[in-house]
Amino acid sequence: MASVQLPSEYRRPPLMGIGDSMYQGVRSLTMSAPLFRFSPPAQVARAMGLSPAAFTVPDPARPLIIDMEAFIRLLPDLDAIDAELAKNADWWTRGRPTSPSGRMAFENIAVASMDISDLYAFDWDKRTRQANALTTAAASSIKGLSKVAIPDGGLGDALLGLNAAFTLNPAGRDELARVQPVDLVKAREPRILLVNIGSNEGLFDAAFEAKPALTDATVKAITKKYEKLAEHLAEVGPHTETMVFNTLVLPSQAPNLMPTPESISYDGKRPKPDGYFERYENRMGFGYGTLTGAQLKEQDGHVRAINAAMMDAMRRKLGSRAVFVDLAEKMAHLNRKHEGLTATNTIKVTARTFWLFPSTYSISNMMVEEGLGNLFRWGGFCGLDGMHPSVVGYGKIASEVLAALGRDPTAIDYSRCFREDTLLSNLPWLWTELMFLYRDYRKLKGGGERSADDQAKVEALGTLSRAAP
Repeated sequence: MASVQLPSEYRRPPLMGIGDSMYQGVRSLTMSAPLFRFSPPAQVARAMGLSPAAFTVPDPARPLIIDMEAFIRLLPDLDAIDAELAKNADWWTRGRPTSPSGRMAFENIAVASMDISDLYAFDWDKRTRQANALTTAAASSIKGLSKVAIPDGGLGDALLGLNAAFTLNPAGRDELARVQPVDLVKAREPRILLVNIGSNEGLFDAAFEAKPALTDATVKAITKKYEKLAEHLAEVGPHTETMVFNTLVLPSQAPNLMPTPESISYDGKRPKPDGYFERYENRMGFGYGTLTGAQLKEQDGHVRAINAAMMDAMRRKLGSRAVFVDLAEKMAHLNRKHEGLTATNTIKVTARTFWLFPSTYSISNMMVEEGLGNLFRWGGFCGLDGMHPSVVGYGKIASEVLAALGRDPTAIDYSRCFREDTLLSNLPWLWTELMFLYRDYRKLKGGGERSADDQAKVEALGTLSRAAP
C-alpha cells in the first residue's frame, strides 16, 4: 500500500512493540485489555518511566470472544459461559469495533497468531473473509463455536482477522484499512522498536500439539522470511536507533510439554544423561500428542538453528541498530521440569506476608498446578495453556529486554507481578483435576465413561483450544 500518513503527534514515539501473541500479552488463550497491559513491551515502557498515554496498548471493551480463565471458573455452567460469550460476540461481530480511546494507532501493535510474513504481507482479503464468517450467532455459545465453519481455516484464523483489524486500525480509518505492521513502524519511526516474531512457524505446533513440526526444510523457509523482514526493517528511518529482537524459546522449555507419565514429576525422577525424558505429552491442546525425548531434542536443535539464522539476517541488514535477547539462553536456567527444584532454577516471589511470615513461591517451567486449599503449587511461568506466559513470565522477558537496552533489569518486581496476576494469585478451583480430565479425554479421543458435568467441561475446553493464537 501507499506510505502511511499519520498526524504529527503520532510521529517518533520513544517506544513501539511489534510481533505476535508473546508481545501482545496473551495468557491462557485469552486476548483482552487487562492482559495486554502486562505484555512485555508494556512492562518495559513502565520501567522506562513512560506513562500509559505515551505507550498505549489495544483496549477492546470485551475479551476477543474467548476468556478461558473466566470460563473455566464458570464450568460446568455452560449457560453462564454462553452469556459471557454473547456479550463478547456482540461487541466484536456487530459492525466494526473501535477503540474507546479514539486513537488512530497504538504503540504496541503486536497481533496474536501472526507469523513472520504477516508483518509485511498480511493477507487482509483472506483474514477479513474469515473474520466475517464468525457471525454473532455462532460466536455466542460454546455449541455455536464448536460448529462454526471458517473458510480456509478455523476459529483462530477468524480471531486473527478481528484482532488485526482492531489492533492495527483502532479508529477504523479507511486509509489504514489494509495497513501492514511494518508500514506503521516506518511511518512512526520509534526511537526503540521491540520485536518478537516466529513462534507460529512450527514452534507452537511442536509445543502445543506435540508434533515434530520443524524440519531442515522449514528452517530454510523461515530463514528466508526473516531475511525479507530484515529488508523491510532496514527501510525504517534513522530516528529508530535500536531494534531489540527476541529469539524463540525452545520447545522443551514450554510448560505444556511435560514428561509422561505424570508420576515422573511427582516422584522427582530425573531425565536421561542427555537431559531429556523418555517421552513428553501435551497437557493442553486440541488433540493429544506425544514426543520422544529424541524428537524433542531434534526440535530444540531446529529452533536453535532458526535463532542463529534470525540474528545473522538482522545483523547483516541492520548493523548496530540490531540488539538481541536470546530467550532460549536466558530461560535455560529456569528448568525445574528437568532438574527438580534447586536454589537457582526458579523465580522466587513473595505473594503476601502474614504478620512476619512471608508466603513465597517458586515460579518454574512446569505446567501450572494448584495444591492444598487451591493455592499455587508449582509452575507459573505460563498460564493455563502452558504456552503463553503469566505476568511473571512476561516480566522475565521484559527484564531481559531492559538489560539488553542497558537499563536496570531489576526494575521488574517479580513479586509485584505475581500479586497483579489474577490467575496465579487466584487459581481456578480444582484446575489440576480439570487439566488431567481434559488430557485423558483427548488421549482416549473422546471415549470412556464420565459424568454429564465432566463431559461438559472437556467439550468446553476442546472448543476453547480451537482458538489457540
